[in-house]
Amino acid sequence: MPPSPESASQLPLPPPTPVEISLMSENDHYVFRTETGQSLYVRTADRTLESTCGETCLRDWSPLAASGKRTRSVGDWDSFTGVDGKLQWAYRGKPVYTYRAACTAPPESIPAEHWQLLQP
Repeated sequence: MPPSPESASQLPLPPPTPVEISLMSENDHYVFRTETGQSLYVRTADRTLESTCGETCLRDWSPLAASGKRTRSVGDWDSFTGVDGKLQWAYRGKPVYTYRAACTAPPESIPAEHWQLLQP
């Protein structure tokens, strides 16, 4: 959804994103969402282009799948091969996830010391 005319002049130009990711204007700033409106998160324990989200973690979190058959880059976004052997998106090197509950707002139960809502 494009920013409203009033806020568009206040916001900087939006950064480039992969086709699977939408950039929304909310409260005078941009937020990333999936095509279905889910919020995107990064895990603080993850390393650059390396997921540490194991079996227990993956019960509640889904790696953000990257389409295609080979790695690629779009602006600050890079795809890499995740632990499941599939391509996953990373933003500025941090693997990106969605919460399986399909929420659009961060649930209060998500511990901030482990997960951060992804914003540009």
